[in-house]
Formats: sequence, C-alpha cells, structure tokens
Amino acid sequence: MTKCSRNLTKHLKLLKMERNRLLTLHDNGYTVSPKDYADYIQHKNYVTTLLHTEKLKAFEKMLKKTIDN
Repeated sequence: MTKCSRNLTKHLKLLKMERNRLLTLHDNGYTVSPKDYADYIQHKNYVTTLLHTEKLKAFEKMLKKTIDN
C-alpha cells in the first residue's frame, strides 16, 4: 500500500490521543461531557472520510498503471 499523507498522519495521531484521554477519564471514574464525546465522533468521521478519499486516490492510481501497461 502507499504511504498516507502528512495531514492524515497528524489527524490519526490526534484522534488516538483524544480517544486515550476520553478512555482514561472514563476508567478513572470521571464523567465525559457530551460535548467532548460529540467532538471526538465528529473528528473520527472527518478522519474516516479523509482515509477513504486517500484510499480511492491510491486505487485509481494503481488502476491507471495497470490499464496503461
């Protein structure tokens, strides 16, 4: 597979940090505010869309190479 973009890499790292923070709060008995959870879900959807877009671009590039050969 191809390498992911720098933008996607940054967002994946940030999403993982957000998830770990929310899990730590929950595991330590604190309540997670609905706003924090909604922000996490929104960011997760954005990263998922970004990932799918990059995968499509990579597959189109591979398909174009195979058609040209």
